[in-house]
Amino acid sequence: DFHFGPNSHYPAACAKRCAEVAQELGVARGRALEVGGGPGRAAVELSRAYGHVDSGDYSHSFVALGRRLVEGGELHWRSLVDRTAGTMAERSVRAADLHVGSVAFQHMDAHALPADCQGYDLVCGFNLIDRLAEPRDFFREAKARLNPGGLLVISSPYTWLEDFTPKDKWLGGFKYGDNDGPTTYAGLKEHLLAEGFEEALAPEDIGFRIDELGNGRKSQQTTAQMTFWRLP
Repeated sequence: DFHFGPNSHYPAACAKRCAEVAQELGVARGRALEVGGGPGRAAVELSRAYGHVDSGDYSHSFVALGRRLVEGGELHWRSLVDRTAGTMAERSVRAADLHVGSVAFQHMDAHALPADCQGYDLVCGFNLIDRLAEPRDFFREAKARLNPGGLLVISSPYTWLEDFTPKDKWLGGFKYGDNDGPTTYAGLKEHLLAEGFEEALAPEDIGFRIDELGNGRKSQQTTAQMTFWRLP
């Protein structure tokens, strides 16, 4: 439901903003790479604005769902509506209704992207960096895949957890001793500027919700921050 359900907003909104910013800044919209794309809603949306989109995720099952939508034309799934009664809602989405462009899905490790993933005008990761063991590795890989003048767009609520990322790998967002640590945005900016990126636009907030029940009566509301970086 998070990607294709009736209350899905975040993946499509992230993709839309990427395309808008590229147009505003005069960045080419030839090829795009989304990392950690899940079953692919953002990639599908990007495919309407870019000549070709590659979407990767570490989950083989998510990759299979994206391929099934594009190659088979539709997806069907069930969403829990009432936990006590066990009531389920039937859901479906059709590729034709989403006007899918050129998009391909493959298994991908954000820390070591496939060697043939090269030459992108956009690399993006939505709700990704705070779930990586080594987020700096992803930034290194993203930089190597971007064309000169290309965009790196990151959206994250910065909800770091040691279950996913050792604390010494966090990009800020923690205290050390009696000192206040930098915010994640400050840590992110420091790292990417040192890597040769330029900040293309000021950060923007973008909200998302995760429905625990298919009727929307119980959900988690979160605000992510979207940041924009350009490779000279």
